[in-house]
Amino acid sequence: VFSDALQQRCPIIATPAGDLPRLYRKGRFGVLAGQISAEAIAAAIRAALAAEARGFQQALAPLCAEFDLGRVSTRLLDTLFRKGG
Repeated sequence: VFSDALQQRCPIIATPAGDLPRLYRKGRFGVLAGQISAEAIAAAIRAALAAEARGFQQALAPLCAEFDLGRVSTRLLDTLFRKGG
């Protein structure tokens, strides 16, 4: 869902689970909740609604490139079928 939203250039509201905090540091893709709780998610939603959506577009660009389907597919195929691998 994360990469699908990126490809649509849609700002994302997320909780700090898995790789999302690291990815958020790379490019502020939207709003990252302070913790994993209903209250923190509600606060993140309020923050996202108060923000200017266009402000997220520039931050989304590097992550969109990283999650580009063509680029990811090429890396996967190179890894799976690397000569001598």
